Amino acid sequence: MPARAGERYRASVQTVEGAEIWSRTNLKPTRAGTGRGLLAVQFPARLLPAGDYILAINLIDAHGKAEEPGLYYPFRVRIH
Repeated sequence: MPARAGERYRASVQTVEGAEIWSRTNLKPTRAGTGRGLLAVQFPARLLPAGDYILAINLIDAHGKAEEPGLYYPFRVRIH
């Protein structure tokens, strides 16, 4: 996702029912080849059995709280 240098983010993976499976706070964007910030998120695949999930990205405010609304990316895990 495009991001600005100096900003901090929180990323979480949730089930579609809202149960949080994984999260990280204080993520900082890195510079992409285009000069824009890029927020990359990695998490262990073993945490996710087959099913539907949501990756939520929230900006962290000056008080350390995740701002709402955030960005939400639905995805599906399939096991072959």
